[in-house]
Amino acid sequence: MARALPDPPQTPLFHVHLPIGPDAAMRAADALLAANGVKLFGRVRSAPAPDRCSSAGGPPRSVSGMDGAYRAS
Repeated sequence: MARALPDPPQTPLFHVHLPIGPDAAMRAADALLAANGVKLFGRVRSAPAPDRCSSAGGPPRSVSGMDGAYRAS
């Protein structure tokens, strides 16, 4: 389960640390993009532990709606 504190985040950019490896994270992000048209992040960085990774980004971008629009969930 993911959470942001404060909710909603008070910043346009934040780091997300995931409890999965980078390949699994990119597969999940690609599946989300294909299913919903939402790009979660462009790339992930590996961590010292092989089952963890991180990414920096802002709110997810909708690539199927208006150019530059954000899709709220």
